Amino acid sequence: MNKLTILFFPLFAIASCVSCSSKGTDPNPTGPPNGGEPEITNPGKVYDTTGLKYKSYTGLVMAGYQGWFAAEGDGSERGWYHYQGNGGFFPGNTNVDFWPDITEYTKKYKSPFKFE
Repeated sequence: MNKLTILFFPLFAIASCVSCSSKGTDPNPTGPPNGGEPEITNPGKVYDTTGLKYKSYTGLVMAGYQGWFAAEGDGSERGWYHYQGNGGFFPGNTNVDFWPDITEYTKKYKSPFKFE
């Protein structure tokens, strides 16, 4: 390589990095732009909330089984598709990341599953 190439390449790399760097503004600011209230994206649309127990998800936790994996008896006829190794959801073949405390619930559903 000649001396001009050795000198030019590092200068070009530095100039490229500097020109692509942030100008001090965050392109994805955190939080709503108006200081805490969600932005109304369609002000002309009115939602009927008659009969709803909760009118928004604010302050609520949503949890449940991610059904896109398929489960035994869900009508997809794929069984426990995401547990292909041993083909089932049972102790020794599970990974539960979050097991909710349901002691306060008055209505509970029995399940043959026992997490060990």
